[in-house]
Amino acid sequence: MVETLTDNRNRTVAAVRQCFSKHKGKQATAGSVAYLFEQKGQIRLLGEDPDSIMEIALESGAEDVIDYEDGTFEVLTDAGDLPAVRDALVEQGMQPTEASVAMIPATSVEPELADARQAIHLLEALMEAEDVENVFSNGSFPDTLLND
Repeated sequence: MVETLTDNRNRTVAAVRQCFSKHKGKQATAGSVAYLFEQKGQIRLLGEDPDSIMEIALESGAEDVIDYEDGTFEVLTDAGDLPAVRDALVEQGMQPTEASVAMIPATSVEPELADARQAIHLLEALMEAEDVENVFSNGSFPDTLLND
């Protein structure tokens, strides 16, 4: 899913269309993949006490807390609850590295290696396009490809 912000719709449509064409992607009509995503508040932070983070986040209205192996946490909220949850974490001395509203995939797919490479190149090209604000994907890509 591609979100754009522009003062020239024709230029933006042409640039996005060129990215899809160059990287063998398929462009769908506006809103046609929206059902694959849910709008959620997303807070990322570093932390050492998973129990404390989970308790504060859930008590302040978070829907889920994901504890990653690298010591980072992702707190998911209803989009409207994002400020309250972020403020509750900050009041307890935690410093989020990012807090934003994002489109979270309801389901994810694991493409074949060749398709995954192609998709990553397409996503990178879209993110570099001038008027593209956000790019969301439901692809689950191997870490080895993401670190290339």
